[in-house]
Amino acid sequence: MLALIAALTIATYSPPAAEGWTYRVRLTFDGDLPLLGGQRGKAEVLLGLRAESTPASEVLAARIEPQAFEIRFNGEPLPLTLDDARPYLPPTTLRYSPSGKVLSNDAPEPNIPVRIPGLHPKRLPETVLLPIELPEGAIDRGTRWKYAKPLGDATATFEARVQSSKGDRLTINLRVEQDSTALENEALQIVATEAEAATKASTRLTGSGQATFDRSLGAVTSFFLKGSAVTAVQPLDGRAGTSRKLRFEYDVRLESKAKAR
Repeated sequence: MLALIAALTIATYSPPAAEGWTYRVRLTFDGDLPLLGGQRGKAEVLLGLRAESTPASEVLAARIEPQAFEIRFNGEPLPLTLDDARPYLPPTTLRYSPSGKVLSNDAPEPNIPVRIPGLHPKRLPETVLLPIELPEGAIDRGTRWKYAKPLGDATATFEARVQSSKGDRLTINLRVEQDSTALENEALQIVATEAEAATKASTRLTGSGQATFDRSLGAVTSFFLKGSAVTAVQPLDGRAGTSRKLRFEYDVRLESKAKAR
């Protein structure tokens, strides 16, 4: 009986259903954007992604591919299509553990000249399919744990707490912190060395949100995270520094919810 109760309270990921899963993703960035040498405004990225199970020995694996793409700036759609986005969001295979720890990601490193805190195309499939890492053992209302995983192009620290447990559904509250540093040139493009750089940008990202995990499905069915990234920009020539602030929101929803077989 104790073993049965323990089994019912353990949460683990499963592979996508045979017919695949469809996700709808909305990413919002509002504030100082490192675009076209620096723009202040609101950018929204709308995505449709499909995840399919991929056979793998001993570990879980899924292939994720974009199916729809739209980007808006200050409410106006930009003339960019899904074909324009594919070089930055190629089909990606993730191998991962039952707890949601990513073991491998075969997406190439995209050649993106600018850096938006909290966003990196290579890591986006991980954020969609595996936005939280689950603890080992039983999990129920009040369970707390911490884990570290990439958010954007740097590792973030997450704190998680189960707010409620109703049947197979776990509602999990989240808090996130991240510190990162990058070198930028005058156009706010990321560069590798100080010889190429005009400034050093140090970013502190904080946020909070909530995820819903379906134990019978073995998947996160909704994930919402919002917060802000404050960047201290220090010119390397000794001039006075400045700061940038960017508010962000992640909204990920699993639309098709057939169980894996």
